[in-house]
Amino acid sequence: MLSGRILTILCLVSGVVLGDQGAYFETHVRPLLVAHCYECHSAEEGSKIKGGLRLDHREGWQVGGDSGAALIPGNSRDSLLIKAVHYRDPELQMPPKKKLAKADIAVLECWISEGAYDPRETANPSPPPPTAERDLETERAFWSFQTPHSPAIPTPQTKEWAKTPLDAFLLDQWERRGASPAPETSQASLTRRLTDTLTGLPPAALDYPEEEDRPDARERLTDRLLASPRYGERWGRHWLDVARYADSNGMDENKAYTNAWRYRDYVISAFNADMPFDQFAIEQLAGDLLPQSGMSHKVATGFLSVGPKMLACDDPEKMRMDIVDEQVDTTGRAFLGMTFGCARCHDHKFDPMSIEDYYGLAGIFKSTKTLVNYKVVAQWHTYDLSPEDVKSAHREIEKLRKQSKNKKLDDDARRNAKAALETLEAKTAAKTLIMAVTEDDVADVPVHLRGSYQTLGNSTPRQIPVVFQSTPVPKPNNKQSGRMELAQWIASTNNPLTARVLANRLWRWNFGKGVVTSTDNFGKLGAAPRHKALLDHLARELVWGDWSIKRVQRLLVTSARYSMSSSGGYEPSEVDPYAVMPSQHERQRLSAESLRDALLAHADQLDLSMGGQLLKDKPGAYVNRSSLNDYLENPRRAVYMPIVRSALYDAFVAFDMADPSAPNGDRRDSVVAPQALYMMNSALVHQAADRIAGTRPNSSDAGVINHFYRKLLNRQATPNEHRQATLFLESYAEDDAWSAFVRVILASNEFLYLD
Repeated sequence: MLSGRILTILCLVSGVVLGDQGAYFETHVRPLLVAHCYECHSAEEGSKIKGGLRLDHREGWQVGGDSGAALIPGNSRDSLLIKAVHYRDPELQMPPKKKLAKADIAVLECWISEGAYDPRETANPSPPPPTAERDLETERAFWSFQTPHSPAIPTPQTKEWAKTPLDAFLLDQWERRGASPAPETSQASLTRRLTDTLTGLPPAALDYPEEEDRPDARERLTDRLLASPRYGERWGRHWLDVARYADSNGMDENKAYTNAWRYRDYVISAFNADMPFDQFAIEQLAGDLLPQSGMSHKVATGFLSVGPKMLACDDPEKMRMDIVDEQVDTTGRAFLGMTFGCARCHDHKFDPMSIEDYYGLAGIFKSTKTLVNYKVVAQWHTYDLSPEDVKSAHREIEKLRKQSKNKKLDDDARRNAKAALETLEAKTAAKTLIMAVTEDDVADVPVHLRGSYQTLGNSTPRQIPVVFQSTPVPKPNNKQSGRMELAQWIASTNNPLTARVLANRLWRWNFGKGVVTSTDNFGKLGAAPRHKALLDHLARELVWGDWSIKRVQRLLVTSARYSMSSSGGYEPSEVDPYAVMPSQHERQRLSAESLRDALLAHADQLDLSMGGQLLKDKPGAYVNRSSLNDYLENPRRAVYMPIVRSALYDAFVAFDMADPSAPNGDRRDSVVAPQALYMMNSALVHQAADRIAGTRPNSSDAGVINHFYRKLLNRQATPNEHRQATLFLESYAEDDAWSAFVRVILASNEFLYLD
């Protein structure tokens, strides 16, 4: 059994992500119970239930069997089920034939420790009919499966407030429920909000002229920020969360993805260049298959390669199918907001996705080469795009390396080979290696009954899920995997999901909460849209604007909605705030990366050079965690810091950085004590405060106080703040007073939150 901290680490190492408990149960827990427990502990097998214990529904484990309750929610240590799977009691060992793998045990321990969420309410549930027997027309009527229409722009009563069509949609909803919008925020707050939204940096870090008196000041600043290379760094980081980007494998073999940085830089470059999102999607799924496929197109398919993998699994076919499952699930969540992975072992319990649909997609990814072998320890596929002279030099290096170690040669020959090796290595450039996928043997995949390759059903053709075939969809051929056809369908204007999911994410990343609050789930377990007409309007704007993200971004941040204050306005008390669009701005905390970058920027320490890799480990070597502090102290922007799975920086974890083991378009926004402690006690904050204090002007105390308020909060100090600051400074020794004063501002909510 495991302590809480060790269990948390093991959950991360095992790739366990517990944010969406329903999806987690369906993807990880239910398949495990079906595969290893149902044979003896369910009514489905038609045999006697052993030990009186049923594990095929929630009440079964709650009541327990002959030995009592099988598990205690929130307490894995004392749960009988966990004791049984650990095999520590010779009289209590489950499953009896073979002990579960460590990763499977970790899944059960994490599930129980997090409360043992189990949606199986009845002993004899009535499952939905197989997809083939469902009324597909009824299923297709679900709101997110309908092609977005072009809703008429409403005409609200106080239409002069609305600056853009999206304002009109919002104001119409507010007026219908008796709400009124909050007043406009101050120019200082709006400027700080805008620079963080678009660049992740404070205004003081950007050398732009102050034009607050111009009537078009916001539009001019917006255009400058959108044109800044800092924009791609900020918005590329949003997509890297969705792409579960990391610089190491994590899982059982935490090996270095030293060449993954090319994919990260590709994403940043794509956002800066405003690459149309349909092209962006196609390149990431099938860039290597484009007619004029170049280096950047191959780099883009790193999207499929950078996920976590069990590289030391001693079952090659299971290893391969687990990687396929990860790619199917990631693709569904990232582009479509769908939990396709829930249909690996059985028809999806909620969405019209059959097990045959799942293996239709699985065939596409099994026909794709991600690893070059499936041995212990497996190696991932890379392209060597080095110039021919570099390739030739490296072949000679390998030859000399073997000669220097060949005991059949005499000492002089080995010494000469070693000397030549050192000389050649010193003058030879590193290889240009790209971590990406390519085509493999093309084949359809049979249904894996209960998710096991050892019990196969009928073969399924590689195809798009049937529910989405109401309009013509591309069909994979026998010569390629089908990734290109899948990518073309995802990027098609006929696809009902892609534009909506992206539009919703853009809203979430600008305003703090999506129109659909379940940002990564547009299925039946997801939330209903709080304003469907608004979402459809934004989705159509994306498509009409050639999938330009910057175009929609500009519409959002120049709207009246964006400039609202986070207080004021009127909202009827009976309104459910979670079901409607709020009539005031929702305060947002600086992200983990924006906070670190802001501290360095204010201290004049931020290095704005772009691109490249900071990870010191050689490709495929085990990650050296002792280097993490060096990376943390590097003054480059946070987006370039190596992300090591199962060893994230403590400061980033405290401020809710996304877990890189699974797609995440909706970071948590917690308020916990470690955040305040970090802002008071961390070395970075103290070092930044000392440097900031050292930049104070040669002025009166009142002038210096105003200088720091302007620099750090983008506004002047109020008279009361001047009085409080003066009293505070008088209470400190002269040498440390200004540093302490700066620390107080840095620890304030106003610095940490965007009003």
